[in-house]
Amino acid sequence: TLYEGNKLKRTPKGFPAGTEYDEWLKLKEFWVTRPVDEQFLTDRNLLRNTIREFGKTKHLLEILNRAVKYAYDEMM
Repeated sequence: TLYEGNKLKRTPKGFPAGTEYDEWLKLKEFWVTRPVDEQFLTDRNLLRNTIREFGKTKHLLEILNRAVKYAYDEMM
């Protein structure tokens, strides 16, 4: 799930306005969520399992960072 509630009113400084990327660039934050069940929370390896789940976001963040750089390079 992607939360989009907290946005800038304008496209960030350094990015031209009026592009297809405007709404994504206005996001001040986003959340990536995953439901967990009671078994996950009570597992004796909770810390290890939690770290593994957070590790899954690394690839997403790399993709988002590349996309923002690409969008910036394309617009400049």
